[in-house]
Amino acid sequence: MDPDVELHVEPGSERFDASDDRWLDQVGAFRSELARDVGGVRLAQTPVEGTKGLVDSILLSVGSAGGLTVAVEFFKAWLQRDDTRSLTVSWHESGTVHRIELTGRAVDDSVLQRLVGGVGARVTPPPTGEAGP
Repeated sequence: MDPDVELHVEPGSERFDASDDRWLDQVGAFRSELARDVGGVRLAQTPVEGTKGLVDSILLSVGSAGGLTVAVEFFKAWLQRDDTRSLTVSWHESGTVHRIELTGRAVDDSVLQRLVGGVGARVTPPPTGEAGP
């Protein structure tokens, strides 16, 4: 079990180009609200493959099941405000990258449950004091 799981969160939009100032304002607000409501947010710059450019990445450190629940509810509310929005949430586990796509058009609780299930086991301590057979 990891003390914290780092989620890489990528907001997307069908309506706006990635460099559109209106979209950049929405992403900035997303990042600020996520930091305020959930905490554990930092910004990292990631190289863009095949170019000399960098892209800002939102990284969210989740250290408890409660923090994960707050993050998932935040994601759901943000997506429901505009059905052209999307989020790609990814994390590393045992050398494997896990990725979940969330869309505003289909904020699906089963997809959110995959996120909770995939990350939740890593941030929730195992039960203690259970009696054996």
